[in-house]
Amino acid sequence: MNYLQTQAPTRNSQQIWIDSHVHIHDCFPLDQLLNSALKNFQQVSQLESPISLLFLTEIQGINEFNKLLKYAESSQENAVVGWTFHKTQESISLEAKNQHNQSIFIIAGRQIVTAEKLEVLALITDQTVEDGLPLETTLTAIQAIGGIAVLPWGVGKWLGKRGELLNNLLNLDQIPLLFLGDNSGRPVFWLRPPYFKLAEQKGWQVLPGTDPLSLATEASRPGSFGFNIEGEFNPQKPGNSIKQILLNPQIKLQPYGSLENPLRFIQNQLAIRSHPAAKMQPQEKTIISTNGFPETADIETSSEDYASRFAGELGNWLLKVQEEATLKLLATYPQATVLDVGGGHGQITKPLIENGYQVTVLGSDEICKNRIQNLIDANLCSFKVGNVLTLPYPDNAFDVVISYRFLAHVTHWQKFLSELSRVAKKAVIIDYPTLRSVNSITPYLFKFKKGLEGNTRTYITYDESELVDFFKSLGLKQTKRYPQFFIPMVLHRALKSPKISSGLEQPFRLFGLTAFWGSPVIAQFTKTSI
Repeated sequence: MNYLQTQAPTRNSQQIWIDSHVHIHDCFPLDQLLNSALKNFQQVSQLESPISLLFLTEIQGINEFNKLLKYAESSQENAVVGWTFHKTQESISLEAKNQHNQSIFIIAGRQIVTAEKLEVLALITDQTVEDGLPLETTLTAIQAIGGIAVLPWGVGKWLGKRGELLNNLLNLDQIPLLFLGDNSGRPVFWLRPPYFKLAEQKGWQVLPGTDPLSLATEASRPGSFGFNIEGEFNPQKPGNSIKQILLNPQIKLQPYGSLENPLRFIQNQLAIRSHPAAKMQPQEKTIISTNGFPETADIETSSEDYASRFAGELGNWLLKVQEEATLKLLATYPQATVLDVGGGHGQITKPLIENGYQVTVLGSDEICKNRIQNLIDANLCSFKVGNVLTLPYPDNAFDVVISYRFLAHVTHWQKFLSELSRVAKKAVIIDYPTLRSVNSITPYLFKFKKGLEGNTRTYITYDESELVDFFKSLGLKQTKRYPQFFIPMVLHRALKSPKISSGLEQPFRLFGLTAFWGSPVIAQFTKTSI
């Protein structure tokens, strides 16, 4: 194929930031992905509105780009919270804009699996190439449709026979023009693959990209690992202008971003290799309230069926640990007004009332008040139905906002936490399962957990540093944290003895293991402006 004619950078050149390997998985709320990508591009570029691009690499049967294109064609303003989509003068790109008129360009592309089980990316093209073709045929087909071919690194994907195939390809005298790809999932202890150096000796370049895994915690990764280039950028033809820059042999790429830390690498590999039903994101369909709200996890947690998981002496002990931790965190706010978001489960409502707090419970549906109806009837607390992503209260309406048993099942977690923070005058208290715990083996405990409890649900496990950083961006600082248990709650339920469970937990807490490895965590985030 005759590629676009290349030319050296001119005085009209601009700095451009690119993540060259992006998937939009089903568990990724698109507003969260775009907000995170913009934030990541801003951090690395030190600019409020950098020229930034996400190169999609979609697998067979998936076409999120086409879905976004339909949003642009129909001018759907509310398709993705806070973002609108706009067509360009080419079919292979779209411009996503937020309410501050900041943009991210989204470029179409595919990911193909060859007959030899090697992955190949076809960047900057909206056309498909069939899976299962020989490698050289696949590379030729990508060139024929005007795409840029990339062989991306992946865990174990360049070993054995596939490694030999790649080595043979790199040592051919005449080979098609292509790139290799690096990604942020490569752990820091994994040496730079020798194929990168061999490719660079051949005049090929290595394109870094995030390649986020299909885990809910990966939705904030896009934009955090990629490269910077300089060249003439046409916002009406972003795909073709970037293609021209990339195919210029005089252009130098400047990689940016950090490789994966060892703990998260191991946790992600455990999760992604487990049965799909046990991955770290909700797999059930979200229960929709009669009001049509998008986040309704509390309908389940407010049910009698869910309450049965905390029945009996063992359940009382589990809830007592949660109650005592909550009251300690609230001790600095006597007689505070408290909004309990999703608190229809009633686990802390009565203890809060008994300790002098003025409690309002917000639920996604009228049905969420059933378990606390007696307290409502006695005028001891109030209840309101509302959308947790758009809380029906003004800023700083309550001294403290609490939410338990919700964050682990929410999909738009950033919007959810933003709303909790908005209506809190002094502090936000939440609970969440953390990756830095025995919960990292959750995928392997799930079948046992399901068999024991019957009514358990999959849930999202969070990287605490990600939550801390997000709250910090909202003007809140983590001031206290209380990891509740070192031993997973499912194992405590299996023991069925609060005395034994309490005895087992004590040495772990005494030696500081619970403080570091315990979960779920109850954490307090305090507003820094008060």
